[in-house]
Amino acid sequence: MNNKHLKTVDIPNAKWDYLLILDACRFDYFEKCYQQYLPKGTLEKIYSPGSCTNQWRDETFPGIYDDITYISANPQINSKQSVYGYTAGEHFPNIIELWQSGWLEDKGTVAPDFVTDETLKCIHNIHTPKTIIHYMQPHAPYFCLAESSVGYTTGNSHNGPGNMGNEKTDTASKIYKFKMMCYNYLIKCFKNNHLLGNHPDWQLRKWLNLPVKAPMEGVLRHHSVETLRMAYQDNLEMVLKETARLISYLKGTIIVTADHGELLGEKNCFSHPNNDPHPILREVPWYTITQDRAKEIPAIQTCEITSKSNNDEVVLKDKLQSLGYM
Repeated sequence: MNNKHLKTVDIPNAKWDYLLILDACRFDYFEKCYQQYLPKGTLEKIYSPGSCTNQWRDETFPGIYDDITYISANPQINSKQSVYGYTAGEHFPNIIELWQSGWLEDKGTVAPDFVTDETLKCIHNIHTPKTIIHYMQPHAPYFCLAESSVGYTTGNSHNGPGNMGNEKTDTASKIYKFKMMCYNYLIKCFKNNHLLGNHPDWQLRKWLNLPVKAPMEGVLRHHSVETLRMAYQDNLEMVLKETARLISYLKGTIIVTADHGELLGEKNCFSHPNNDPHPILREVPWYTITQDRAKEIPAIQTCEITSKSNNDEVVLKDKLQSLGYM
């Protein structure tokens, strides 16, 4: 599965004015869909240095980038708190954290139309040469299957026996503890042998009727792999529509790319584990659009840049868990 022959891009030093990140966007799905939505450009397949956001982030942006404004729907780009050992505010002096202001509690994510709207509001007040806009989609949760994450996106799936549909009685508590004892034993047996795929924890929790811990896991608990793939493509098309709307207001060199890909059941493998060399996770699009004219943003939409970071570790952890992290 060696794919390092692909072109790698030194993103901070590459030529671009706007870099649009589609989180967890596979090259093959992008190639299948992009022409329906995006203006004419040039598509390349490049090699991502990471198989998940934090690895991509750490490898791509190790320095200090005062020439970049980072607009992010992903809470891993956090101006004040460390997430997996990286505090984005130490690397990017200019961060606009849309995961703060645009978080949908009932969905467990930030909608792509909010990212576009908020970017258009502040774009005239950005004075750095480069701007990154990090959309959360096509990454799970999936908007068309929101009911599969009921009880998950609220954070309740992390709280124990109350999620099993039982009263919080002594009996329920004992049953839960017994199931967790079984789980802790079985996970040691299956963790590294791939007999249950790359997420044996998901399968074991399903067998033991334990609560899910990730939005993709929640979908698979209720639906088929085919439905998961449909939902992933639906998320992708949703975000492509919004990137197209944003691009219509931008001038210069615009790149649409991804931090990493997504496994959707290939050989019973799912999601995007850290430090995984699988080609599906490392092959991402690099789509270049050059525009010398753009639609004028209505003046009523402009406002001052506001960047805030809630320094509450519990709030941050809940949002990361809703996306399947931590």
